[in-house]
Amino acid sequence: MYEPRRPGPLVIDEPLRATLARLRVHRAVAAAPVLSPKDVAVAELRLGCAIRDEVWATIAALGRDPADLATDTELASATASLPAGYVVFELDGRKSYWCVRRDPGDGEATQVFQWSGRHHRFVRRWPDLGGFITAHFGLPRSPLVAEVSDSVGGTFTPRLATSQARIPSRRVHHLHFGDGIVVDESFGRAHKLEVDFEGYGRKQVLASYVREIDAVPPADEPTPVDGAAVVGEVA
Repeated sequence: MYEPRRPGPLVIDEPLRATLARLRVHRAVAAAPVLSPKDVAVAELRLGCAIRDEVWATIAALGRDPADLATDTELASATASLPAGYVVFELDGRKSYWCVRRDPGDGEATQVFQWSGRHHRFVRRWPDLGGFITAHFGLPRSPLVAEVSDSVGGTFTPRLATSQARIPSRRVHHLHFGDGIVVDESFGRAHKLEVDFEGYGRKQVLASYVREIDAVPPADEPTPVDGAAVVGEVA
């Protein structure tokens, strides 16, 4: 029987944490490294297996949606004959997939395998996830990047967190809707907030279009085009 994960930090070793911090600096990822336990549970139920924390930590570091793993795996299985024992972790071109084992052995490193949908066979293997990330994403090794990554890595903790755990009670300001209270938050392909605006009700907006209430912009700051900041209304 499947048991949903509890909120809290994802368990990864120090070398991988440092590598993921470098990855975020290199790709300028702004989204918080947080995944919803509900989103992770839905993805794992679709996949029919539990995924290692190392993999989820990487997904969190990249600001990706957990559903991507299930969707990409289902697509690769249907169109590229991906063997049943693997989960697609990263796409590489139209017909190439980087995968991890569904059920790696205890104590076994998280290996990454490249599946060729064109030739229907594995064509490459990385013995560990950190090495794959460094090579695949072309992480630079310059002293400046290392220094910045170290400063980021000092507070970098990928984790699972419910909406309530992620969102302290706070007020924000939107240039069109005015002041509101944040009632929910989501991290995926875009960082979104659900805000209860005074006089407008609940609306889902991009986080980049609101400011904390103590940092309301001056009156002469240009206003974005109407509707550009709004993702949708919440019934």
